[in-house]
Amino acid sequence: MLIVDETGDEKSSTDCVGAARQYSGALGGIGLRQVTVRLTYTSRHGHAPIDRALYLGAEWAADEERRLRPIAWMSHQ
Repeated sequence: MLIVDETGDEKSSTDCVGAARQYSGALGGIGLRQVTVRLTYTSRHGHAPIDRALYLGAEWAADEERRLRPIAWMSHQ
């Protein structure tokens, strides 16, 4: 079975890659969040991560200058 899970981490600044004001069920509302989407394989024998990706909202995706800043991607490793 494959499981897709999104995890939102609270951030204090929009300088964090992908951070934007977005809805969070854990917060029960809108807050400054960075969202990661994970894909995991699971079976009765165990589980294993397959992949993960940082979600970039429309504001980040549309801002080429901010997306291409090398320091931005280095901070997410």
